[in-house]
Amino acid sequence: MKIKELPLEDRPREKALIKGIASLTESELLALIIGVGKPGLNALELSMTLLDGYGGLANLALAPYKSLLEYSGLSEGKTLRLMAAFELAKKIALANYLEENEEFTPEALYERYHPLLAKDKQERLFLLMASKKMKFRKEELLYTGTEAEILFSIKEIMRSLLANYADRFVLVHNHPSGNPLPSAEDVHRSFILAEEMKELGITMLDHVIISQEGYFSLRENKLI
Repeated sequence: MKIKELPLEDRPREKALIKGIASLTESELLALIIGVGKPGLNALELSMTLLDGYGGLANLALAPYKSLLEYSGLSEGKTLRLMAAFELAKKIALANYLEENEEFTPEALYERYHPLLAKDKQERLFLLMASKKMKFRKEELLYTGTEAEILFSIKEIMRSLLANYADRFVLVHNHPSGNPLPSAEDVHRSFILAEEMKELGITMLDHVIISQEGYFSLRENKLI
């Protein structure tokens, strides 16, 4: 059955206009993003299939591009719209979370980033910037590396900090291997970065490495 053949109160678009967007279920919201389904499967039914196939919205939001594209009825455009919606939701949640926390403690960073990074197959490096009063300014995904390493440019980090008038910053990255212990290169580059930024009056608060097994704080272990 096509969505336009459903009763008015069961059509996602009409329901949102009449009752408000918050009245929609997860599958109805997904149907609005997807737009149209495929022959024999409307957008609402396709959304239900996706939620059932991935075991819920949380798992669906973590699904990689190629996995989603394998679903019949999801074109490149629909897949990208879904991923864009999920990514935007993550960024909003992160910004709200960081603004509510006065300090970037390792525990708080682990709680926030573990769901996003622990199962990632590639290393990713985030730069979190704040003012002297610990007012969150910006988060940047600086690099996406391989399964085994990520190399960051001190000059690029410096440019980002200066461009955003940051006085404090934290680095967060993940280890897909599951072992949160830093490599010798992680420690060396972090130490050099902290020293160079100190000369500019910018404080490196920490470099936190996150994995499935836990986290490692270079600051707590006196490595920076």
